Amino acid sequence: MTSDTIALVDGLPPGWGGLAFDLCSGPGHAAFEAAALCPGRAWILVDTNRELLRAAARKAAGLTAGSSFMFACCDAESVPFAFSAGCAGLVLCNPPYEPPGAGRAPAGRARRESRIAPDSFGTARFVAAAGHLLERGGGLRILARPSGLVALLRALDAFGLGSFVVRPWGAPGAPAVLVRVDCVKGGRGGLVLAPQEPRPAFAGPPAS
Repeated sequence: MTSDTIALVDGLPPGWGGLAFDLCSGPGHAAFEAAALCPGRAWILVDTNRELLRAAARKAAGLTAGSSFMFACCDAESVPFAFSAGCAGLVLCNPPYEPPGAGRAPAGRARRESRIAPDSFGTARFVAAAGHLLERGGGLRILARPSGLVALLRALDAFGLGSFVVRPWGAPGAPAVLVRVDCVKGGRGGLVLAPQEPRPAFAGPPAS
């Protein structure tokens, strides 16, 4: 399980209704961890990488947590054509949050695709997809770099999401390296800045 997965599911509230989506699901770590915490839900995992989705499907076949899993290979722009508006109660999203050309690219094609945005649109396309999927009152949880937080908040507001809770993640006494934003479709609350949490350590590959 990666540190991003831990950040994405930590403290996830159990009471959402409707379908749950994992956008940019990769091999499904976040969805499977969330399903273990809150069993009995129906999940749809969305990614552009067929091999990672196949790996997720194989793992899902061996799970007995009482949740159901479906898999969709499509990009964020295709989500409004593939799924009905307002069908989801929860969306988790760990998008490619590094801008093009930022720093050293991660090793491996799948890892690069999951971390490096293909263009300057960044996370906005995933926010648009989440805004389409969520029912009013449904929740989005999304990760970003601190440098991209302002642009992310603007995109969330533009697509009808509000009542922000922003939690930085990073070493104590050091600048945050990651931020997690919780928000609500149609939410009209302000912005709450939660205390910074230590970024969780990589926990190794998930158990098979």
